[in-house]
Amino acid sequence: RQDGRSLRFESMDEFEKMWDMELEKVNELGDAVMEPLRDAKCAEALMHWTHHVPAGGKDTLINEQAVSIPTLPVFNSTHAEHEDKHVSHVYASSYTCQTGHGMTAAGVDGSDHILPHWPTEVHYTGTGYGAYPFWQGGEGGGSSGPIEVYWSEKQAAERFYHEGCYMDEVGYGSGSTPCYHLMTGVLGEAKGYLYSADGEFCCESTGNPEDLAPPQSDFMDEMTLESTESVKTAYYEGDAYHYVETLGNSEAVTAFWYTTTLDGYPLQQGEGGYDSDSASGKGIFIYHEYNYTAWKEGMDVPIDSSVFDVPDICVGTSNKCTFP
Repeated sequence: RQDGRSLRFESMDEFEKMWDMELEKVNELGDAVMEPLRDAKCAEALMHWTHHVPAGGKDTLINEQAVSIPTLPVFNSTHAEHEDKHVSHVYASSYTCQTGHGMTAAGVDGSDHILPHWPTEVHYTGTGYGAYPFWQGGEGGGSSGPIEVYWSEKQAAERFYHEGCYMDEVGYGSGSTPCYHLMTGVLGEAKGYLYSADGEFCCESTGNPEDLAPPQSDFMDEMTLESTESVKTAYYEGDAYHYVETLGNSEAVTAFWYTTTLDGYPLQQGEGGYDSDSASGKGIFIYHEYNYTAWKEGMDVPIDSSVFDVPDICVGTSNKCTFP
């Protein structure tokens, strides 16, 4: 499929012209542009490494030539709003995966936890629509299934259950089967595991260089409150706030949306489009609907840490199913 993992330019000459222009900016403006451009280059280098260097080439570069791969710095929203439009665009388009999965500390201080900001912990149910695991391919598009989620900013963890997973996309079984996706840790040390509910298969979904933590409690602050509209889901019908976000072309997905009740309870969230009726932008069209009544009941109910334990099948797994 086409997505933002493609190269920005088709030739080395074009890259070098851009680098020369950016170097002139650094010489003229100094530290004001040096840090955001440097960090953007780290992000782009990681994208090239992940999606454009074959496995054999990676092995040679690491084991025979001792090449060191840069790590991805924590997203800095100030850089994404830089007054120089080129700098802000280059930086933001390199980092926007982390604006939604950017938990940086385990604790209770991630936000004020006043709606629409999420509480410190929540357990909820709902319905997932579209392919899952969506980052591995489009099998299951058009299908739906129950979901159950434990999310904790206090523990920097999320466990997502989906009844209709197409695990053959990652090398296990055939057809639809229940699965879990577990994300633990904060940016810089996050880990993710996708595993079958029968406990027979697991693959690591988040590692180096991709580093996506569970979403932070105020992720909607990075989005635009576009409108108030009438919404009908499996669990709610009435007026709702509609948030949208458009990411840069360096991202695998460019269109996102999120809806809440007028008092801030979540109703729907998706990507690959701006609402549940139409796909747009890059990436696979998926979304889920929150059972907002269950979400209310699950707010700030303590979650036992054992919920986020890494299953035995995942400990030491060599299977990989990393995010793009």
